[in-house]
Amino acid sequence: MTIGWPLIRLAALGIVVGLLGRGFYGRACAILLPLSALLVALLGWWGRDLPLLAQVEGPRLMPLLRPAVIFLAALGVHEGARAALRLARLHGATPLAGVATVAAALLLLLAPASPLPREARGLPRPLTTDSAAFAAIADSALALEAVSTPADKALVLDGPLSTHASFWVPVLSDRAVYHRDWLWFWRQPRYAERTALRDEGLALDPVFLARHGLTFLLIDAARAELIAGADAQPRLRRVGVEGGAYAIYRLAATPEEGLANGWIDFGAGAVTSLDARPERLTATGYAERAGAARLFVQSFPRWRAEVNGRPVPLEQTAGGYLAVPVPAGDVTVRLTYATAPGDWAARGLVALGALLLLASTIRPDRWSGGWRRWAPRGARSQGGRTFAGARLPASARIVPAR
Repeated sequence: MTIGWPLIRLAALGIVVGLLGRGFYGRACAILLPLSALLVALLGWWGRDLPLLAQVEGPRLMPLLRPAVIFLAALGVHEGARAALRLARLHGATPLAGVATVAAALLLLLAPASPLPREARGLPRPLTTDSAAFAAIADSALALEAVSTPADKALVLDGPLSTHASFWVPVLSDRAVYHRDWLWFWRQPRYAERTALRDEGLALDPVFLARHGLTFLLIDAARAELIAGADAQPRLRRVGVEGGAYAIYRLAATPEEGLANGWIDFGAGAVTSLDARPERLTATGYAERAGAARLFVQSFPRWRAEVNGRPVPLEQTAGGYLAVPVPAGDVTVRLTYATAPGDWAARGLVALGALLLLASTIRPDRWSGGWRRWAPRGARSQGGRTFAGARLPASARIVPAR
């Protein structure tokens, strides 16, 4: 969902009201929303070529600001309507302003500004798993689970319904599954270069599959041209059941470029045991000669590696994966994802922000009116407002500064 220009204009009015008003939440949102939007935009542009900042993805972070935009729009409508009603000297300005705010929200909801024709507007029809297409996807996912092991990786080329429907394959099969779109960045070592797999013919190349640690290939059963190309490859062997949503192929291993698993390759040697988890990988085997073991895990600074119990440096391969030096003979490689001090600092800041938010909801008066304790000496208070040096009647109560 996106935010239309009418709501953005109302939010701009809410920013003005929040900055001029005395409410704590309105002022906080009016200050933080523009700063947050500007920060996200600058990071997305300035850091587009930097390894870590390139993953900020400004367009994807912008929707996180939507609640603040909606709040400021409601604040602008409410305060604007109340000010207009007070200028007209109408009684009950606050309740009427509340009614106007609700009416504006309903108007924007029922008649949104959209470039689509009127007949194409409205909520999309929800998809359910109670359909023959989803049943076919489930059959293929269970078939993949039956013919593979947790050490395998599969590439899924779309599906009978949509790319999002193919997300059911890893859920039902409990296997590592990669997709051709933005869920798996077909990139060079630079983090900013992230593109989809444009040429699906590459997925039929056994060398390409082996280079990325892919041991299985799932092709939409309706893609007859891709299935014919896969059948023509001698190293792609069709497995699984007929009649499912996907044609399932296994990549046959060869001593030169084949893979026994989708996670690590000792080169001249073999992997005898493998334990692959989201943040830890342990592989045991033997290498016929000293060299480098390829790890089909995308390179990232937080990974740490040990070979036979000793820390070793990690190298980045040309494809953006990892490699570790291994000696000849028996080898045990352990890869772990380490937590840096910056992670704990960020978690602490999040916890502190949550506590401050909770405290502000329990006792908002402490935050909205506590500044009066720091009023200058001689300030006087009347009607909840503080005026420095104002002339008040003698009967007015003087509140000394604390």
